Amino acid sequence: MYKSFGFLTVCIIGCSIAAPIHGDVDDELLGLAWEAAATSVNVGNAGKFWVPIEVQSSEKSGSVTTLVVVFQESWCSPSEGNDLEDVCESMCPVYYGGAKATYRITATETNGGSDFDSVRIE
Repeated sequence: MYKSFGFLTVCIIGCSIAAPIHGDVDDELLGLAWEAAATSVNVGNAGKFWVPIEVQSSEKSGSVTTLVVVFQESWCSPSEGNDLEDVCESMCPVYYGGAKATYRITATETNGGSDFDSVRIE
């Protein structure tokens, strides 16, 4: 649990520095969006990594939180020598003018943290 908490803390701090999050967003939701970027959204992505810039909606039911999040390309990518751990840890800055994509993210709380499932919807 502490490992997951530490990762979430780094993600929350990272997102406040790296990406211009729009609107008044709860830190927990923001942390989930960043954790999803590092563990689900960018898995298998050989191009520029996606970073969250807007949480459009959220819904919580028991241990499941569903988010609709807009992501934008960042400067980080495997060709730049980055890996998924860098999505939060190096606080990948947004590539202004870069492509955007919207994902539906389902975060399921478990004893060891959260499991993520993401589907691109736009």
